[in-house]
Amino acid sequence: MRTAIIQIKTESDTKEKCAKLFEALGINISDAVNMFLKQSLLRGGLPFEVVMPQPNKYTLEAADEVREQIKSGEKGAKDARNFFTELDSLEA
Repeated sequence: MRTAIIQIKTESDTKEKCAKLFEALGINISDAVNMFLKQSLLRGGLPFEVVMPQPNKYTLEAADEVREQIKSGEKGAKDARNFFTELDSLEA
């Protein structure tokens, strides 16, 4: 069977991470793309569901808690790094 060249652009970091992942699976990026294309043909569309991520109930509860803290004027972490440091100290 004849082959054709497909060129795609992606972020360097994505390419490097995928190359390592696929190597662990015993394939390369070209193999993975070919699997994707063949599965697309077999399924008549994308071989996975495309949806917007939805927060789970714990994330929604945490967001509500933060909103209440902000409304009440409670002080909290100044940034994400401080938040996780504070969270880690609670779990210790």
